[in-house]
Amino acid sequence: MKTSQTFLINQISLISSTEKPIDITESYETLTIIEQLFGSGTYGSIQIVDSEGILETLPFIGEETLYVEFLSNGNIYSNVFTITEVNGITKHSQKNDV
Repeated sequence: MKTSQTFLINQISLISSTEKPIDITESYETLTIIEQLFGSGTYGSIQIVDSEGILETLPFIGEETLYVEFLSNGNIYSNVFTITEVNGITKHSQKNDV
């Protein structure tokens, strides 16, 4: 039984109700999308390294969407997901080793 599949991500964009889309393709670390076989939904999670200050400039109010475009078996697919929760935000201090 096959339980997961790897895809080539072409583009990931955050879309706010008040701002233009922000391309975060180079900023994501992990993307997990789960389709329920016996349910009526798809859900997932994304981990982003925010070196651009997205959280400071884009207000997250529960009306944002995530556009994902990916390549699988030679075909291009895309989907738009609604963001319902933002959590696990941590700030990392930058160290410069000399």
